[in-house]
Amino acid sequence: MPRILFITADWPTGAAFTVTVERFARIVPVDSIHAAVQELAEGPFGLVILDQAHEDDDVRPLLRAARARRCSVLVIAESVRIPHALDQLGGWRLAQWPITIQALVERAWNAFAAHPSQPPQLGRPVSQAIEKIRLNYHGPLTVGALADAVHVSPSHLAHQFRSETGLSVKDYVTRVRIEVARRLLLETDAKLESIADAVGFCDAPHLSRVFVQHTRRRPGEYRRQP
Repeated sequence: MPRILFITADWPTGAAFTVTVERFARIVPVDSIHAAVQELAEGPFGLVILDQAHEDDDVRPLLRAARARRCSVLVIAESVRIPHALDQLGGWRLAQWPITIQALVERAWNAFAAHPSQPPQLGRPVSQAIEKIRLNYHGPLTVGALADAVHVSPSHLAHQFRSETGLSVKDYVTRVRIEVARRLLLETDAKLESIADAVGFCDAPHLSRVFVQHTRRRPGEYRRQP
């Protein structure tokens, strides 16, 4: 399974992208170029996604590491201003921010040096529902509410969502919440009760129970991992 290194501080987008393509690729999200360089030193990736244009001195170590691994680079930037260091690298592509998950999937697959497989194909209702989930994952989300928002029936959305993502709407929302909780556990000192509230769980015990179901580890154990 191809691996994609996704450098982003936008954890909801990273979470939604990870869950959407998990049947096709393994996403390794990191929140800094330094962490990305370490990941590249430890193993190969088919693609590096950088979610914003950084300064030359920050980008150069990443580009050297990507070049050494012979992997492509996709830059998602708010404007077309690209660091000079990127101009010196062949094989990188640009996408404009903000970007939908479906557009990110398509651009990511197009940026692979060698296409690993056909990317997930998301129809309009599912793509729009995923965007609603990405922006409101921490709030109450039901199939009915999402179906109303994207103007289809609940049964149609439920069927298409499972067909196109491999997950029910409820499972998809839970997975996105767990992915964001992972990042909060690793990157912040927030207490479990605060994390539970931030990602949409009832309380800390509820988050802990679901977290164990999906990761086979308790949140505290996950946070203490090296």
